[in-house]
Amino acid sequence: MGRAADRQPGPGSARARGVHRAGRHTSGAALDVARVIVRRAERRVVELFHDGLVTNPALQQYLNRLSSLLFVLELSENRAAGTNTTAAGAIKKDLPNEH
Repeated sequence: MGRAADRQPGPGSARARGVHRAGRHTSGAALDVARVIVRRAERRVVELFHDGLVTNPALQQYLNRLSSLLFVLELSENRAAGTNTTAAGAIKKDLPNEH
């Protein structure tokens, strides 16, 4: 945790002001933000599961499926808006930094 993409946006940040990445439609960007939040929750639930504080494995599965759904909806929304978003480009931003 602690990646820049996972942190809450500050009040003056581009995300907080509703600015989205170039080439993305506003609704696609909103779905992207929702997916980032769900993935953060998913990682936290995995930690809690390993610590024995969450015992229902279906919660992890649900959050994982929700994240996948949001991803597909984002791609679909961007395509419908005429933007050229590829699955490979969207997946790349979820990978950890190599620093």
